[in-house]
Amino acid sequence: MTDPSEPPLRRRWLFADQLGPHFLDHPDQPALLIESRAVFRRRRFHRQKAHLVLSALRHRAAELGDRAVVVRADTYAAALAQVDEPLDVVAPTSRGALTFVERQPGLEVLPHRGFVTARADFERWAGSQRGGLLMENFYRTARRVHDVLMDGDGPAGGTWNLDHENREPPPRTAQLDDGRLDVPEPWLPQEDEIDAEVRRDLDRWEADGDVRFVGRDGPRRFAVTRAEAVAALDRFVEHRLPTFGRYEDAMLAADPWMSHSMLSAAMNLGLLDPREAIDRAEDAFRSGRAPLASVEGYVRQLMGWRDYVWHVYWHTGPTYKQSNALRARAPLPQWFRDLDADAVEARCLRDVLGQVRDMAWVHHIPRLMVLGNWALQRGYDPAEITDWFHECFVDGYEWVMAPNVVGMSQHADGGFMATKPYASGGAYIHKMSRLLRRLPVPARRPRRRRRLPLQRRLLVVPRPQPRAPGAEPADAAAPRRAGAAAGPRRARRAGGAARVDAAVTGCHLAAANQSCRGRARTTLRQSGDPTERTPHGHTFPLLDARHRRRRHGLTPRRVAGCRAPGRCGTAGPVRQARQHHDGPVARVRPRRRGPRAPGGLPGDRGRQRRQPRRPDAGLRGERRLRRRRGVGGGLGRRGGAVHLPRHGRRRAAADAHRGHVRGLAPRQQR
Repeated sequence: MTDPSEPPLRRRWLFADQLGPHFLDHPDQPALLIESRAVFRRRRFHRQKAHLVLSALRHRAAELGDRAVVVRADTYAAALAQVDEPLDVVAPTSRGALTFVERQPGLEVLPHRGFVTARADFERWAGSQRGGLLMENFYRTARRVHDVLMDGDGPAGGTWNLDHENREPPPRTAQLDDGRLDVPEPWLPQEDEIDAEVRRDLDRWEADGDVRFVGRDGPRRFAVTRAEAVAALDRFVEHRLPTFGRYEDAMLAADPWMSHSMLSAAMNLGLLDPREAIDRAEDAFRSGRAPLASVEGYVRQLMGWRDYVWHVYWHTGPTYKQSNALRARAPLPQWFRDLDADAVEARCLRDVLGQVRDMAWVHHIPRLMVLGNWALQRGYDPAEITDWFHECFVDGYEWVMAPNVVGMSQHADGGFMATKPYASGGAYIHKMSRLLRRLPVPARRPRRRRRLPLQRRLLVVPRPQPRAPGAEPADAAAPRRAGAAAGPRRARRAGGAARVDAAVTGCHLAAANQSCRGRARTTLRQSGDPTERTPHGHTFPLLDARHRRRRHGLTPRRVAGCRAPGRCGTAGPVRQARQHHDGPVARVRPRRRGPRAPGGLPGDRGRQRRQPRRPDAGLRGERRLRRRRGVGGGLGRRGGAVHLPRHGRRRAAADAHRGHVRGLAPRQQR
């Protein structure tokens, strides 16, 4: 009961993401809950997300009973006009809502809640940083300030970050299509009459044409009440936290939950305070019920990444969402917007997109390394892909998705949040998921066709293509769909030379990964207008030097006058398609081996100046060719008439040998 000597508490307006008890100053404080139809009308939300938010709001109203006033109106302004008493509100989590409440007369706005670090503390920390606002530095500072996982003045276990222990692929027993991780099932709720009422209302709204949804309806899988959220937290800490860290980055098509907590939706609805979950996880470590690597990984997600993303959203200002440093302007394809997984041939994307369609949730690695990776490498507009994530995920809000998508996934902020784009080839996905195990491609290919070094090395980052004024934008995936079934070469012809990315996607990429087992390497550059002539506007990937020399006998082409050292060139079948400069080009010799310098290209061993190709270059290849053709007895120590010392070859002998093998005069070889 409240103290009679204290002034009466104002009625607290609770937004739909402020439904926990820590958003009230007293258990008996009266509350105002508003159901606005315009919120669902402005965006095409996933059907299960709309159900979750509306169900949580109505369950909270049922819990508060007579202390809650529920107003159902078209807009927030229309609802506030029906309330004739003083109100206060905790600052909402979006800029638009904050601007709206600050303009309302007589409405007291309180500081934000629901995060570990206050905004003022973050701004003081940001002002003391030099050279960027690194999440790792913020995370360590927050642990010191809040005394989380600390042993005296140092971190527990002597190490701040145990991420290197949390990158294991799924175990062999769970790598089959029907395999699951050997952990207890997550907590799942039981629907009640309120859920049935919400489902009927959403069906009626959609039938009336008032709102539109994307995705499929399904059983509710996430907590909507405080009691359900606590039960889900208990289940996670007691049974799933011990294995969370090891397989944090792994993916399984048959087990989308794996060991993840499934608490992000409840936390973003305000049902759980993040510090509560952090304390429970630390207690599990101190009592020996969970290893430090798992607990540290979970704490880093909450106290580190979640808080950091929240503060970056407010620190960067309202124009951050429109950042587009890579100048990616391709429109989001309609099949992507509609979650049409059946139209996708690449299995990794089809499985993840199907999970979003059916559950409105996947964990962070499919979001980043499959969905975000796909969008990044096809140049989709960052603002459009941000809105898509906001609308299609149950835990998606503006403050969540703007920094995560614009800064981390799409690298559209120019490196403010991340030092490099999060892009990979199929080798990473194959290693961490086995989503590419069964493929609709022939099991055996000729040796040269099976290796597919370009496909196994990277996914291509296409440049935006010019189109005539007034022309409809082309679907970036159309060439891939048209030619993927026919193989890489036909896909390139179907999509045109400028769209060779059609040849290196989907199952062909996966087949190359299975045969080559190589480490994926990607060289990304800022993509700009193809008519621009800037020395650093690179947009094409490179094969590594070893594959160019040994497999294809190719060398890079360097553009005359380009001042970007070591980053201008291309090779292989994309040579002509990826030329981003006009003017003459010169054939050059691959770099000499040496200590690798920072910023060097994959396969290169330093930043030495490239020299013109010498006549005796490629002598080892000629030696192998000579033996293969049965010409002479070889060179050097292997016998034959010509002896060349190991260090310092004689040009005349080399020229003569090369001319003998190829049937050309030495002068022609030069």
